[in-house]
Amino acid sequence: MQFEGIHRKLKSGEEEHLHSDGGVTYINEKSNEMVIKRDGTSDGHKKILSYTCSDPTTNDRMFVRSDGLTIVKRQYDEIIQYPDGTRVTKSDSDVQVEKPGWPCILFEEKAGKCMVVMANGTYIQVTAGGRYQMSHSSGAYFTLEEDGTFVFAAEQSGYATHIIRQMDPTALEIIEPSGLKTIQVLCKKLKRLTKIDFEYWKNIYNSQRRK
Repeated sequence: MQFEGIHRKLKSGEEEHLHSDGGVTYINEKSNEMVIKRDGTSDGHKKILSYTCSDPTTNDRMFVRSDGLTIVKRQYDEIIQYPDGTRVTKSDSDVQVEKPGWPCILFEEKAGKCMVVMANGTYIQVTAGGRYQMSHSSGAYFTLEEDGTFVFAAEQSGYATHIIRQMDPTALEIIEPSGLKTIQVLCKKLKRLTKIDFEYWKNIYNSQRRK
């Protein structure tokens, strides 16, 4: 999988570009650049010391620079850990980006999707086809399908699943945990269901439950 690098823009106005080969470009608030190449050389600065070692059994290679850059090259993947703690794991089909204190990001080229994983287990998944899903660590989730269908389910037991369809005669459907469909809203003409429509039918549903 082709990976160009990571670009970060800080609140201070400074920018960092972590290159896929381990090099780093720093840009200060005055747009002055300092480029540190993989081998530790930099214009106008002393070269950063480094060394390379290898495993004769597996042929794995490791490159370590004194400023904290570490690169491990294995048969099927490559791991780059930058001086700021950012770690990138690359293979032929996947790229995983990790950094302490930040969500983990996983790109899967063959599956055509990207996933963001939070520290508490919550994740957000986006596919190339236009499907979005967020799953909370508690079990609640909502999904937006390619055709505009929206599905929401709460984590508490005893709560129903709400389905809103953009391009279907059944515009709103509420399904109880038992599988019973308690509310179905049918539209003769297909139209987009607005937030006001959803709140209206949600209030009707809640009033029925209280009875």
